[in-house]
Amino acid sequence: MRIEATLAESLFDEPIAIRILELPPSRAVTIRAAAMDELNHRWESRVEFRADGYGVVDVTAQAPVAGTYREVDAMGLFWSMELDPAVTQRSVFDKASAAPINVELLAEVEGGPSAKIVLSRLLLAAGIRRTSVRENGLVGTLFHDDGGPRPAVIVIGGSGGELDESIAALLASHGYTTLALAYFGCEGLPPLLRNIPLEYFETAIQWIKRHRSARAGKVAVMGRSRGGELALLLGSVFPAITAVVAVAPSSVMWQSVERELADEAGPSWTYHGQPLPFVARAREANPKPPIKLTPAYLKAMRNETAMERAAIAVEKINGPILMVSGKDDLLWPAATFAERVMDRLKRHNFPHSYKHLTYDESGHFGSLPPFRPTTLSEMFHPVDRASFALGGTARGDASASVSSWREMLAFFEDYHT
Repeated sequence: MRIEATLAESLFDEPIAIRILELPPSRAVTIRAAAMDELNHRWESRVEFRADGYGVVDVTAQAPVAGTYREVDAMGLFWSMELDPAVTQRSVFDKASAAPINVELLAEVEGGPSAKIVLSRLLLAAGIRRTSVRENGLVGTLFHDDGGPRPAVIVIGGSGGELDESIAALLASHGYTTLALAYFGCEGLPPLLRNIPLEYFETAIQWIKRHRSARAGKVAVMGRSRGGELALLLGSVFPAITAVVAVAPSSVMWQSVERELADEAGPSWTYHGQPLPFVARAREANPKPPIKLTPAYLKAMRNETAMERAAIAVEKINGPILMVSGKDDLLWPAATFAERVMDRLKRHNFPHSYKHLTYDESGHFGSLPPFRPTTLSEMFHPVDRASFALGGTARGDASASVSSWREMLAFFEDYHT
């Protein structure tokens, strides 16, 4: 028997067709896919198929008879990988660097033959350069090629801090010059998401505008979660930002990320040395891990005076806006936030295009690059040092990630042409 894959090496967001050949006809075969994340945690899917009369299993056309997924899905082996049950601090699949992921495929017939191959899933296409950026106080990574100036996208992370290169690397592989930008939690930056000066991002905007690999005139920003809040905020403050993608965003500015200092809530952002207004999150009632924070945010939103004072002036954004959310987000009510943004843009007769994609059965992390494992709906937060519920289902998040990633690529293509 042997395993046949259309691509042994492929981009992370590229689907693969897999077939098992030369099987005993009509026999059951078990297929496993396994990968290690960047916390050195093992993830594995396991499904059982039945070969046809010719001894073939076609994963793109057949449904498993048992296993970690049950529908016809060419990439089910990838998104249905489950975290090793021995891991205690359980969190979503960790992928922050631009390094490839190796996926081991193993097919076995009980008491019979077996076959194994290793597939390499790339975030960086051939010819994309990765350059560390440590100048003018910036902490980031630039991704670009030498084929001439490309449209520029600044990619910012959420409340976990540190430097996340993965999305920026994959976007660069689709024809953009990207800057993955950290803003706290790294050496030389504030340790927590508190009192972060917007001037830091202004420096980043000017830096990438001057870079030889960036096309003049257009700089987009993309962020998720607290980074989605920040992306909308930056667009509202700096006219040089001419397109915004906000994944699981907020319509207002929220307090700093310091769970142990909830009674001493401080501003997340400052500008010209002054703190920007914020809404303080309500306390969770009898929190038990994994903690569902959405009710606490919904409670805080009843303070309409605070909500209006801290609202992001999205109508000032100098270009089109795309927002993505999951309707079952349990970390915060991103779909509700995004609808408030949509209402505000409509009230102000926003002159550019704006769109909100929202998905049923999708949670907080349901809209990241497709085909990553989506089976875990909780996250051990590196700053709060607590476990939080994210919401969504494995299938719902997998479907949302494919759709939203394609929509985002189309958004950038339309914006830059």
